[in-house]
Amino acid sequence: MNILINKVDLIDILQKNRQKHKLDYEKAKGAYAKTAEELLNKLLEKVRSGKVIRQYLELPEIQNHDNDYDRAIQMLELDVRDNIPLEQNEFKNYVQDQWSWTEDFNTTNSMYLSSTINM
Repeated sequence: MNILINKVDLIDILQKNRQKHKLDYEKAKGAYAKTAEELLNKLLEKVRSGKVIRQYLELPEIQNHDNDYDRAIQMLELDVRDNIPLEQNEFKNYVQDQWSWTEDFNTTNSMYLSSTINM
C-alpha cells in the first residue's frame, strides 16, 4: 500500500523526529560518559588497593543517526513534487520514527539512562 503525503508536512515530521533523536542521543551520551567514569574509578580503586584486575571493560557505543534524518530531509527538499508517495516501510521510518536501528538505539540508551551497568 502507498500513500501520498504533503512534502512540507513530511519534512516537518522528519525535522521533529530528528530533534527528538538528537535530544535522546545527547542525554544518553552524557549518561554514557558518567557510567564510563564511574566504572573506571571503580577499577582505579581496585588497582590502588592492590587487587588483581582480571576484567575487560566494554561499553556499547551510543549511536547517532542524524545522518539518516538529514538524508531524507535533503532528498525531500530537492524533490520538485508537492506530494510524496510513501510505501509502508518509508512511512514506518519517516512518520512513525521506527527505523531498523531504533530498537538497538533505545536499548543502549536506556541501559545508560537507567544505570544498569555493574562491575
